[in-house]
Amino acid sequence: MVEHKIILYLISLLSGAAGAWACARFGTFAGFVDYPSRRSSHVKPTPKGGGIGVLVAFIISSIILECHICFWLPVVFVAILGLMDDRKGISPFVRLCLQTGAAFVMVLAVFSMGSGSFNFCYIIFWVIFITGTANCYNFMDGINGIAGLTASALFFLCWLFLRSSGSDTLLSVLVLSLLFACLGFLPFNFPGAKVFMGDCGSLMIGFLFGGIVLISVNSINDFFLYIAFLFPFYADAVTTMVIRIKKRENLFKAHRSHLYQILVNEAGFSHFVVALLYFVVQMITGIGVLYFYQQHAYRVFLPVGLSFAGFAFFSGMVRYRVAKWQV
Repeated sequence: MVEHKIILYLISLLSGAAGAWACARFGTFAGFVDYPSRRSSHVKPTPKGGGIGVLVAFIISSIILECHICFWLPVVFVAILGLMDDRKGISPFVRLCLQTGAAFVMVLAVFSMGSGSFNFCYIIFWVIFITGTANCYNFMDGINGIAGLTASALFFLCWLFLRSSGSDTLLSVLVLSLLFACLGFLPFNFPGAKVFMGDCGSLMIGFLFGGIVLISVNSINDFFLYIAFLFPFYADAVTTMVIRIKKRENLFKAHRSHLYQILVNEAGFSHFVVALLYFVVQMITGIGVLYFYQQHAYRVFLPVGLSFAGFAFFSGMVRYRVAKWQV
């Protein structure tokens, strides 16, 4: 059994690397190119869609581990949708509707396999959470390494929790195989980017994480623990959204108002430094909150809330100083 796991992890590592290499080598010829725009943080055309290797690793792992088709098929659908968007572009409204439909299928399937009665409000909450997490991850994928590093930390933290709690051996093998797939992709995107993950990878990882939370949580503490595992992305997305709402900006309009974008574009920090900063914050927050969870000393939402307050304060300070520099 151990040998089989090692082979699966090796396949995932090679799939992640092969997908990134193939897109870096042939992506431009196939039309998978990210051209710089006003909201971009890169300055030259770069191949995208490198997350296809992570998708392949996920499909192989799901089939080998005999995951329920209603869990992994919606994830694959969203990833293919992202790949189509990488190639030609899809209307944001159409994409959102299709993502929501895929999330609804996953949530309904999970609820139908449970023993409890259907709760409409609960189902709607999970559909919004999964779809929102997918798009949150996609919006945060804007500089070299940030999506790959975050995914690596995310799957490691999920594996750490699942193994320490003895919750689900099957799921722990799946998330570890995805960790190896992301590690295979990462050298092609960090510190210098030969290829971008693209919507194929970022939407898939966000959607998949939402599904993992759905099938894993047993309490509100569990939910906030998983939120801590993706803390910098959630915190940046929420604080940025609040600021944009206060400014009466169109939330569906492309922008570069996220803190990580300001740190790179206005404050002048390198992609390497900012991506590494988010990775370190994510690891410290995730491991710290997991420690509190295991000690039962505090309810988990307390350290998560304090971390969010600290992030919001730091974000406000950076934005204030950048605004002063620009005057």
